[in-house]
Amino acid sequence: MFKRLRLLFLVLMLTLSILFNVLSITSTVFNAALTGLVAATLGVKTVTAKLHTQVASQKTSVRNMGRKLMARTKRIATYSMAEIPASVLPYAGIALLIAGTAWELKQLCDGLFEMEELYAEMDIDEPLDEGALHAACHPSSWIPSNK
Repeated sequence: MFKRLRLLFLVLMLTLSILFNVLSITSTVFNAALTGLVAATLGVKTVTAKLHTQVASQKTSVRNMGRKLMARTKRIATYSMAEIPASVLPYAGIALLIAGTAWELKQLCDGLFEMEELYAEMDIDEPLDEGALHAACHPSSWIPSNK
């Protein structure tokens, strides 16, 4: 009798173990509930909790980049529209056009540098093209050399 109860208990434990493994792999709800239970009872930070924290951090980074990009785009558009009537003035218009172009290039370069920061925060290993970045964002590269 005792042997049968023991065998029944072992079979039940084996069946529950297989069931929990299958459910934790295939069901995100079950996995979240199980990892939450483990984290709450044992005080262990689970991989799922770490992933949720990382995703939340990345979402914040992307949201901040989007806000900065929208604000920069609005500034560039406003400046460009305001520049149109003033650019018809004889000498001041040319100076305004040159200054406006330089300012827009600076704004675009700031956006590229912020994109690099976003890539670093999100652990993206694909760097921006350094040659293009240097050519667009360093005024010394705009003047052709006599080499």
